[in-house]
Amino acid sequence: MLITLPLLSTVLTIASAATIQNIAEIQKRQTNGAWAKLCIDADFNGRCFYTVQKGSSGSSGCQNLASGDNDKISSIKVATGAQCIFYKDASCSGGYIYETSKGDQLNLKYWGDGTFNDKISSYSCSNEGAPLGCWMHIQGLC
Repeated sequence: MLITLPLLSTVLTIASAATIQNIAEIQKRQTNGAWAKLCIDADFNGRCFYTVQKGSSGSSGCQNLASGDNDKISSIKVATGAQCIFYKDASCSGGYIYETSKGDQLNLKYWGDGTFNDKISSYSCSNEGAPLGCWMHIQGLC
């Protein structure tokens, strides 16, 4: 069978696009359900990425945002069956907000007291019912 160059180019382009499109889905599956989608613009626009779960306990533990994402988040979606705490400062400190899968936050400017838009620096996510890595900070036990 003879494959022409334009046909081969089309096949490779389609395969490449499918691979890139599946990366986000793979990242979500690797988190065992405790993930959140964070976007730098309101209404899930702009660059978006998924939180990463480390460890096998069902909790991400405390994770700091990368320097390029720090204080830039404007919308949040938490996975079904997950819960997350988002903090204004690194190492899960400072002011915090708690979010579950029961509500997507399209624009942090209008969420809670309105002070978390472009202010999130760290987070902790877990499956609902599992202890959050930074939960003790909220309880004042750390």
